[in-house]
Amino acid sequence: MKRHTSRRQFVSGAVCGSIVGGLAGRAAGARAQERSPIVWSASVGGTVTAYAVTATDVYIGTDRNRVRHVDRASGEPVATVDLEAGVHPGGIAVTDEHLVVATRDDRLAVYRTADLAGDDATPTYRTQLPRPVGMDTRDGLVALGTRDGLFVLDPAAGAFRWQLFTDELDVDFLAPPLVWSDGGIVLTGDTSVLFVDPETGELSVRVPFEAPNHVDVLSHLPAAITTAGPYVAYTGSDTHGCCPSWATFVVDTETREFVYRDFARTSDATPQRAGAVTESAVVHQRGHGTVRRRSLDGTDEFQLDYDPRLDGIAATTDRTFVADGSGLEATNTGQNLERGPTELVAVDNEGYGIAWSHTFDTPITRLRADGEFLFGVDRAEGRLVAMAQSGDGVALRPAATDSETPSQPTATASGGTADDGSGTSNPGAASTGPATATTPSRGFLTNGDDQVLEGVGLTGLSIVITIGGILVTLYDMVRGGN
Repeated sequence: MKRHTSRRQFVSGAVCGSIVGGLAGRAAGARAQERSPIVWSASVGGTVTAYAVTATDVYIGTDRNRVRHVDRASGEPVATVDLEAGVHPGGIAVTDEHLVVATRDDRLAVYRTADLAGDDATPTYRTQLPRPVGMDTRDGLVALGTRDGLFVLDPAAGAFRWQLFTDELDVDFLAPPLVWSDGGIVLTGDTSVLFVDPETGELSVRVPFEAPNHVDVLSHLPAAITTAGPYVAYTGSDTHGCCPSWATFVVDTETREFVYRDFARTSDATPQRAGAVTESAVVHQRGHGTVRRRSLDGTDEFQLDYDPRLDGIAATTDRTFVADGSGLEATNTGQNLERGPTELVAVDNEGYGIAWSHTFDTPITRLRADGEFLFGVDRAEGRLVAMAQSGDGVALRPAATDSETPSQPTATASGGTADDGSGTSNPGAASTGPATATTPSRGFLTNGDDQVLEGVGLTGLSIVITIGGILVTLYDMVRGGN
């Protein structure tokens, strides 16, 4: 039987939770305000165009002809790889033994990760390759897609296993996403999702979009692309003849079928630029000022009144993270994405309350949840920021040894730390907004069919909970006096 989120379920659960928490809950909130989610931030001396995260390392590509290699736990620099051109958006892939970089001079270079220490790494293989629309890895191999073809590279051998071009696939162009899944290599032709056998390079399944027109957004980087379990999700904007629309799709790579499609025409010219998927739900921007979270079985839905920045949504089973840029003017160009502050919000997926929030003076984009970390790109400062999903950055920072003295960061106007563009900072307390445990004040529930539930405004709910807490306190005082 389907179960839709109802006003009764939400209100009763939130109020009861507030009353049971009592004064202890308020004390915990006060302690949370002293925390920062930031674990470390690494300056790269330019705009971050791509980054790849492994279990132990992070590789950050820039427009300044270099890749920075830093330690995942501490953000400390390990090596710098100098290139002849800037890194393409999304142009980094990492296997257990190799780093593969696609640069803006349409070249592909392969490096052995063991050779990177020292700053004078030499590529073991180089070749010409147009701008990739996607890169993914499996078993030491790298799948790369361009608008005209799909390639599987063996970095160790310095050769392509096979190549497949658009005329063989009977499509006009290839587009994001490109994901190497258990069901094969998944990528997009102009009107369908394609599954290619990674062993033979042959097309195995074609799944049509069945949309009124070509889903042109998928051919234009950047589009928000995420994976979780067997699911691949992509979010963006499209045009149907005269009218713009918002498009979000989730495909199950095991059944090779769509499990979610949201394709809505609109008169709003705001580009839809953020989304994520978990193993149970899809979260995506739905035009200007709205973020939707909906279970993949369609039984529950929650909406937040936020306007995410570029690829500014990440999600886990427990929490949804939104880099909110509300207050920016809506434009088609996206040029305002590099200006203004960002409120990073962590929303509890069960109670829909805000677990913590943190304010940056600069734009934070390209969110990615990985393990206990949440990564984001500070475009204005040219940094990659690593945060704790729990909201407590200190808990994830490596403990200093007896011979080490913890650094004391110097605050800057941007909420970061003084940095010469070559290192890592630990800006825990320097940001303008502390991680805060609070009740959501911007959002509303729907019943799963886009109908707003009247009387469930979260601002009003906050007032109800606050009054409940005051009454509990007064009751405790009266009892104590007697």
